[in-house]
Amino acid sequence: MASDDDPASARQRALQLMQKSKELEDEIQDQMQILKANNATLTSPLLDPQGFPLAELDLPTIRSARSKIIMLRNDNNQLRQQIALLLESALSASQSQPALKQTTAVDHLPPSPSSHTNRKPFARVNSVVQGSPSSTAGLRENDLIIRFESLDSSNNDRLRALPSVVTEGRTIQLLILRNSSEEVGLSLTPRSDWGGRGLLGCHLLPI
Repeated sequence: MASDDDPASARQRALQLMQKSKELEDEIQDQMQILKANNATLTSPLLDPQGFPLAELDLPTIRSARSKIIMLRNDNNQLRQQIALLLESALSASQSQPALKQTTAVDHLPPSPSSHTNRKPFARVNSVVQGSPSSTAGLRENDLIIRFESLDSSNNDRLRALPSVVTEGRTIQLLILRNSSEEVGLSLTPRSDWGGRGLLGCHLLPI
């Protein structure tokens, strides 16, 4: 039986958690639609200036949806952290072992050095806003972007193609180079309700 340090086992477990993460994202989108149907967001006021509940709003439904979204996002953040740890474990184990023919479904994993040959960075993270989706995903200032979902150094059109792969609520898989030597896979979910500008909360510069 493969141990937890076996790259194939770590990747398989990551695949399972990614599927659970996708299911949580779908549930979040369902609850967001409930808010939208009730003319509300996660941060819109429920009281009038005098402090009374707005009569035109279904407050129990809105509060329930908000609570579920917060709970689901917390659960999903924990899953993404586990996925990142598993991928780092698989990468470390792969680098310490002789090259083997891959027999797992690595094409369905977040981008990793073993799943894509183009590893030339095409953008640098100039800044990350605290509390933003990028910050939650673990992106850091001065990280170098190797892969941004389906985009890499060959097809990003000096970052002009990024909007084509950014959709609110749909997780983007990133491969980054950190500290000039460490390659890290991240999962970033664009959101508009985090309290700042844009869906990502980071500023990228082409390189």
